[in-house]
Amino acid sequence: MSGAIGIDEVLGSVLWSLENEIAPTVTDQYAASVCKTSSALLRSCIVRVEHEGAFLSAQLREVQAILAEAHDVLGKSALHSRDVETTRSLPALTAELNRHNAELATVLEELRETADPRVSALREAIRRYLAAQLAGQRPWMVEPFAGEIR
Repeated sequence: MSGAIGIDEVLGSVLWSLENEIAPTVTDQYAASVCKTSSALLRSCIVRVEHEGAFLSAQLREVQAILAEAHDVLGKSALHSRDVETTRSLPALTAELNRHNAELATVLEELRETADPRVSALREAIRRYLAAQLAGQRPWMVEPFAGEIR
């Protein structure tokens, strides 16, 4: 055992201190609201630290496969995809996923005017991808904020 404290433990300690030491002593209504909101944000961060990297990597692999198929259907040159490096930072993974999602939006527009019989299956794959993206983000985008915040 290295004795190193992980970021999740640091955030958990800050959350515990906020909820058990600071918030109970706050009497101002606005400051109490800020404490509740800060607690929810910390809970979100704790879940993100644990799960977001793997989630983003999986989403990148999926959207790259969809875009490769879309380029084939649209007769475009092949997508220059690369292996997703799960060791990259969360901001780098997020930026790459955002670029691919923007490209996906463009592809969706182009597919409207395509008569290729594969378009229907491709649209269904895109719907599944987008639904999985929303469902996958739920643990840190929705659930931490489901309780009392303000």
